[in-house]
Formats: sequence, C-alpha cells, structure tokens
Amino acid sequence: MYSVFCYCVFGLIILSTSALAASVPEVSGDSEKRLSVCREAEMGLKFSCDPAWAVRFDHTTDMFVISEEPEVVLTIAKEATSLVSLEQLTPSHLSVLGNYADGFSVERIRIDGMKALKIKAYDRSIADMRVTDIYVIKDGYLYKLLFSVSPREAWHRYQFLLNDIVLSLRFLWFAPGASWASARGSIAVAG
Repeated sequence: MYSVFCYCVFGLIILSTSALAASVPEVSGDSEKRLSVCREAEMGLKFSCDPAWAVRFDHTTDMFVISEEPEVVLTIAKEATSLVSLEQLTPSHLSVLGNYADGFSVERIRIDGMKALKIKAYDRSIADMRVTDIYVIKDGYLYKLLFSVSPREAWHRYQFLLNDIVLSLRFLWFAPGASWASARGSIAVAG
C-alpha cells in the first residue's frame, strides 16, 4: 500500500506518492528531478509540475515561473469561447492570438485523447523568446498551455520538460451530478 500526501498551494493540489512519482517521467534540464502530479480543480486539469515553481493565479490563468534566468514560464489559461472546432483557428487567427512572428509552425496533436494544436514559434514582440503553445477546445472553453523560454538559445534545456508536461496533461472528468467546489486557496471535493 502506498502513502499519499496531498497539500495545497493557492488552490493547486499537489499529490505525492511513490506510485504516482513512478509514473511521472524524469526531465532533462539543469538538473534531473522528479515532477509531482498537480491538480488544478478550477481549470479542471491534472499535469506534471514542480511544487518549487513560483505560481501566480488570476481568475482564468495560472502562471508558473519555472526559471528566472533564463526566463522560463508556463502559463495555463482557460477562457470561454464561441469556437466549436480547432479548424476555426486559422493561421491568421493564430498569429494574432499568440503574437507569433512570421514562419510559425502548426502541428495537430492529441491531448488526453482530444484534438489539439501545437504551435512552435518566436514571439513577434520579444525577438529573443521562443514559444510552444498548445490549444484545446473543450466544453465551450479554449484551453491554452503557453510555454516560453528567453533567451531562445536556452530552449534545448527545457524542451523535454515541456514534452513531459504535455504528455501528462489530463482533463478532470466529473460524473453527472458531481462537482468540485474550489476557490483559490481552499479545496473541497463533492462526493
């Protein structure tokens, strides 16, 4: 039997157990370490993260500062949308949405069994910033997983971390009639 430790950092549930840790891959970067499994009930997501990352919350956005030098940031955003299909995100729409410099690439991938778009680009406003953004539409919301590294020469040190996070991303599914009651800083699970 495994022991499960659960703690809350500003509403983000961080689960730690040897069973969970064994399923989370090690990452490459400045030093190898195991990531924890994090749940963000308000966003309805579960993903790999490091509890040591600085986290800033807004109503619909979570920003994880992975490193300050080089600057490495993961932003997860959830916003209501009238879009019903990823095909509606045309290259010109994506360029404006992500502020991408010309020449960005679009790849169709799957996240937790759902269609997603993966954009590899450079930021139009900050020439030294490389970004990889993931877009998913689910239940009337556009989910954005935005990963940026500056200076862009440091990208190779963090690209595997991004891959591990993307592979771990899961949407929390709720049975009919079940709900999560969550506010930043507190957790309640309806049973």
